[in-house]
Amino acid sequence: MNECPVQRDFIENRKWVIKEGNAIKLRDGTPVPYGDAQETRQVKIERIAKQRGWPMPKATLFSSAEDNEAAYDLGAEEEAPISRNQYTTLMASIKEQNDRFDQMNKALQSSKN
Repeated sequence: MNECPVQRDFIENRKWVIKEGNAIKLRDGTPVPYGDAQETRQVKIERIAKQRGWPMPKATLFSSAEDNEAAYDLGAEEEAPISRNQYTTLMASIKEQNDRFDQMNKALQSSKN
């Protein structure tokens, strides 16, 4: 696994992989698996993390108000792919799904304790 955004995410955010010098291993000290024809290395690590009950990330959208405005700052001759109302509705739906996921995850975690 070369230095890449996925590796950084697994090390810095999810804490599933640890780095020791130039070597990396899973947080429990076992070697990081190699990818193969059936599963990539990323998918294998995600599967192992889930099996071992390691914390899973929440779905998150990262954007600023400026990014949102820029998405609709099209020239007069261009047409927006979706309306602002459709965008707002979609974002509300995503937030609602994320909240439900958080509730289910908390319930699952408390049932394990």
